[in-house]
Amino acid sequence: MNQYIPEVSFRMMPTEEVSVAYRKHLLVYDNLDGKSKCINFSESIFPLKLQFTLVTICCEGEVQISANLEDYTLHPGDIDILVTGAIISRHNFKPGSRVLLFCISEEDPVDYLETDEHAHFRQSLIKGEHTIHMPKTHMDLFIRHYHLLCEWIHMKDYRCLDMAIKGILITMTSLLMNNINTKLQPVQSRAEQIFHDYIALVRKNYKQHREVNYYAEQLFITPKYLGKIIKEYSGRKPGDLIRDYVILEAKAMLRTKQYTVNQVADALNFPTSSFFCRYFRQVVGTSPMKF
Repeated sequence: MNQYIPEVSFRMMPTEEVSVAYRKHLLVYDNLDGKSKCINFSESIFPLKLQFTLVTICCEGEVQISANLEDYTLHPGDIDILVTGAIISRHNFKPGSRVLLFCISEEDPVDYLETDEHAHFRQSLIKGEHTIHMPKTHMDLFIRHYHLLCEWIHMKDYRCLDMAIKGILITMTSLLMNNINTKLQPVQSRAEQIFHDYIALVRKNYKQHREVNYYAEQLFITPKYLGKIIKEYSGRKPGDLIRDYVILEAKAMLRTKQYTVNQVADALNFPTSSFFCRYFRQVVGTSPMKF
């Protein structure tokens, strides 16, 4: 099976323009001083699929984004959070814009942020609520903490450096979480872990496996119990989430006009193009050729 949409991993991100690097799980790019050049994805590589979490913070100007087949513009105070698996077709800054880009690895999790509140925050992102507006008072506080983070990261001889950096990152994350509108009820930690494990498995295997039973077996639970947990967290069925990833990639490939239906079917591991066409029509309501 060929890979058509290029995947961009955390390790592929350039380091020459980075403003802040912390261990193996955080890279930050910014042009807040008006002189630095914040990283801007090349138009030639779109569409691309993220293999890390990308947080885009618009401080001044405008950022135009097309992600997961949705076009939108960020204005001052707007924050966009895209998790692993997101497909980006555009990510442009208007001249004169001031932007912060946080790249967060999911291969090396930030364990000190694994609180109930942070789990609820991730749940909101998975449900698609990825754009946040932060009031100016909170944004100013966020930026001050970011500058403080930069100072601390460069204090190499400080004995309790990790503790100081973690405290700042927790505060910055709390400012993001505070502006998520959804109010989520706490759930048991075991169910919470199953939900996130399921999402991770789907992201990794949706091209090869579209059967709920496969994921239930991997998680050592029954399909019925898996369905109950997914319904509780997302309000949807497990198969719906698998389908979303398949159809998202299919639509993204078709919209580029670069791939034939046969190539899309091959990339998504369908046995035949006719099987893919039936699958696509059943979900979307039209054939891939007419999309």
